[in-house]
Amino acid sequence: MGNAGVHRTGGLADALGLCGVNYEEVKLERDELCQEDVLTFSATDFSEEVLTLLADLYLSFPSRFVFSSDELEDAFERIVSQSPRMVALREQAANQQRAWLETQGLLTFPPFDPEIESLGNFAARVESACGVERGDLLSIGDDGGISINPKEPTKLTLDATKTLIALLESFSRNLPISVTGRIQAMPANSEPALFSDNPGKSHKMNWRVRIEPFTRPLFFAYSRLTRGMTLGVRAVAVDAEGRVMLVKHTYLKGWWLPGGGVDRGEATPDAAVRELREEAGLIATVPARLISVHSNERFFRGDHVLVFAVDAYEVAERTSHGEIAEIGWFSPDALPADAHRSTIARLGEIFGGAPVDPAW
Repeated sequence: MGNAGVHRTGGLADALGLCGVNYEEVKLERDELCQEDVLTFSATDFSEEVLTLLADLYLSFPSRFVFSSDELEDAFERIVSQSPRMVALREQAANQQRAWLETQGLLTFPPFDPEIESLGNFAARVESACGVERGDLLSIGDDGGISINPKEPTKLTLDATKTLIALLESFSRNLPISVTGRIQAMPANSEPALFSDNPGKSHKMNWRVRIEPFTRPLFFAYSRLTRGMTLGVRAVAVDAEGRVMLVKHTYLKGWWLPGGGVDRGEATPDAAVRELREEAGLIATVPARLISVHSNERFFRGDHVLVFAVDAYEVAERTSHGEIAEIGWFSPDALPADAHRSTIARLGEIFGGAPVDPAW
């Protein structure tokens, strides 16, 4: 897990400032296994108001928050679990869990009943339903609950993870659940559901972790539920050798054209120029030129993405370090193997003569 620091500029530092948190007191690291940022807060005291604002940020930003004491951790967990957004997400997750169990033929899975079976037997039944051998996944924790500690992580696929969480949430009678060890990172188009920094340390499964396999799309869609149509931009910058600037975000997989959302009151060409400066360190010296417009309905209802060319620029420092993992110049006909589908499509249209696809 590498140290990324927290920069004085950029969306994350600004968001922390709005929460009343001094960014210099936050350590930002990258958990490559879980493909997410880990924010460690060194302050020993936060007001209820600040924790509430941080809870809202936590539910919006794909990251993990770590506090300096168990008391703060518990207070933060309580605020998160009671927030209206989490309550709504939990309800939707419960519905999705029931639907998932029905598709797996597990809706009538016998719940744990301490009067007629041991917890070990219940754990064995859950492991069997997840398709793993007894002892490869679950054990009895010191707190009398269930401890998740896979001996063979590669056996736990995304479907098995969803089944595991759905069964434990639905049929374990609210037993304590903790996580030890590691569970594999999910496929490239998915997100890991369970994690731990320290193989020897037990972590509570917080609410977001429990429901995330079922609700992750809702975290990204939340703001769109109240905003109607949304706009995003991507910027195309080419160097003297004909190579295109691409970036890797800390919260998305693959290589993308620099870009992001259009701020309220901001013109779309200005947004493209801003994103190019923030993410790639390129300062446009001419206005951005519109190339194409695409509908992103496939992923976000009412979302559209505009692609702009920036034909001249100066090289400067990036200002969005906390959100960008890597930048690079690539020939359009020799893109990296993990270039995102949309990147390949847009560059094929611009440089390869392919017809413009109205869908993103």
